[in-house]
Amino acid sequence: MPALGNGRSVTLRDRPLGPWSNWFLALGEMYQRDPFADAYMLVQDDALFCKNVRALLESLGAIPRDVALISPYCPQVYQRDSTGVVAVDAGWCLIGAVTLVIPAHVVVELLVDRTAIAHRKSDPERGRRHIDAVVGLWAQKSGRCAWYLSPSVVQHIGDTSTIYPREGAVNPVRSAHFVGEEFDALSLGPQIQESLGRHKLDDESKRPNLEIGPGDHPVEGFDTLDLIERTDVTYVARWGVERLPIEDERYEHVFCSHVLEHVPWYQTEDALREVHRILKPGGTFECWVPDIQYIVSCYQQRTCGDSWRRHNPHQDPMRWVNGRIFTYGPGEENWHRACFDSQYLRECFAKAGFSRVEQLQERTMGISHGPIDLGMRAVKS
Repeated sequence: MPALGNGRSVTLRDRPLGPWSNWFLALGEMYQRDPFADAYMLVQDDALFCKNVRALLESLGAIPRDVALISPYCPQVYQRDSTGVVAVDAGWCLIGAVTLVIPAHVVVELLVDRTAIAHRKSDPERGRRHIDAVVGLWAQKSGRCAWYLSPSVVQHIGDTSTIYPREGAVNPVRSAHFVGEEFDALSLGPQIQESLGRHKLDDESKRPNLEIGPGDHPVEGFDTLDLIERTDVTYVARWGVERLPIEDERYEHVFCSHVLEHVPWYQTEDALREVHRILKPGGTFECWVPDIQYIVSCYQQRTCGDSWRRHNPHQDPMRWVNGRIFTYGPGEENWHRACFDSQYLRECFAKAGFSRVEQLQERTMGISHGPIDLGMRAVKS
């Protein structure tokens, strides 16, 4: 740990690990160095602070158990007209990791979270991005929210990445309401304390969600879209064939499980563009389909890939393959009309306008279909 100026230190590695791994390892090292600290602040290299930010944070007192992190940096999307704390429950859509304060009571939970540990391996970009998304998803899974201070007492000043300078501008997440470098953050203390007294999840951060093709087991709390009219169906339409009867930017999150394969393969991108249209900026789409690569591998090995026995009581491998590729149920609506592997599904998402596409390792909702499950999550920029 060679010394730098003012008693600071730096960890040197023989090869770059990327922002996520550096952030995750830094949090672990800070905890090991001082396991009795009240909180741990991680700051990226392009953050500009006003005066007395630490003093303001310390004046907040004990952090509630249902808070996963505090961000003194507030991106424009969370900015409010009044001064105070904005409580956000955005999951993978969480925006802004310029400066994050992790309370002591949740540090160990984050450090042992399976998604956080596996992110460098599972992320297509090997952990070069998505600090905010991974932490946001962990917070949501643990039933906690994020606190953002408004107005922002920290600014994101970078125009290019100092680690990856060829990747261009990174300042679209710059705060539009930074108080200024000479501002005294402590002057906000009384108003922030007042907002803490009425602390609750910001209603605007909990936007409506939609499930496409809910079947007999809809996700609780979601609006629904199906091609069959029922009392529990919000919208009736043929996804991918017609424009959905939903206004632009209506939903924060759209979910579908084993529905996209029922849309004709030549209309896949049309179906995904409709989801992109009805999502709010920053909204997410989680989609699960049968994995044709897994099905083909089972065919090549002449084995049944799972224990599904419908119309196949004797576990005949070819009947299993036919059922998984085409359908197990009667009725035209049950026929499969498209096949997907990971690469092709990712390409379809990208052509429909989605960004930050990642393959999912485990479900966050819905009923598992076993080893044939192939899941993707994507973000609307």
